[in-house]
Parts: sequence; C-alpha cells; structure tokens
Amino acid sequence: MHQGTTRTQFATTDLAEAVPFHRDRLGFDEAWRKGDETAAFWLPDRSAQLMVSTRQSAGPMYLVDSIDAQVRDHPDMVTAVEKFDIPGGSVAGSPLREETRLGTCRVLG
Repeated sequence: MHQGTTRTQFATTDLAEAVPFHRDRLGFDEAWRKGDETAAFWLPDRSAQLMVSTRQSAGPMYLVDSIDAQVRDHPDMVTAVEKFDIPGGSVAGSPLREETRLGTCRVLG
C-alpha cells in the first residue's frame, strides 16, 4: 500500500558542510543522523524529511507497508538499490528513468 512521500534525498560530497547549512541557514530541525554519511531534517510542517547523503543518489522516497511485499507484488520493478536497513525501517530502490538512470526512487518499509 502506497502511503505517500516520506523523504526527499539529496546527494552531497561533504556532510560536515551540508548539516550546518540545512540546520542553521535553512532552519530545518535535524531528525536523525547515520554517522558521517547521512543526515535527515524535518520539513517545517514535519510532513516529510529531507535527507542529505554522501552515500546515495538523489531521489524521492515513498512509504509502503513492506518492501518485501512490494517487490514480491511487483516483479517487474527494477531494483537499482538493494534492500538495506536505515533508522526506522529499510530501503530498496529503482531508477526514476530506466533509460538514463537519472535519480532513484526508493521505497521504505
């Protein structure tokens, strides 16, 4: 079951520089951090998070009840990002545009 966009992810080469920019200049509250590779910030209305990562490409993330069920029920879904754990769940992904592999659409479950 698709439950909506939960995060939009942006790539960065320098998380140490990106965190103070998003927190101090843009005023976003930090939601969580994973070491020196990923940080997430709440949007002002707390409806979704903006994620900044040195490890992953940019793209939207959608919440589903179960990644395993999503992959099982959609065998034609191309998986560009294999399932891995993150705070609060796990992530898997497929390219937004197969022909260019421009960005990645991820599902959380």
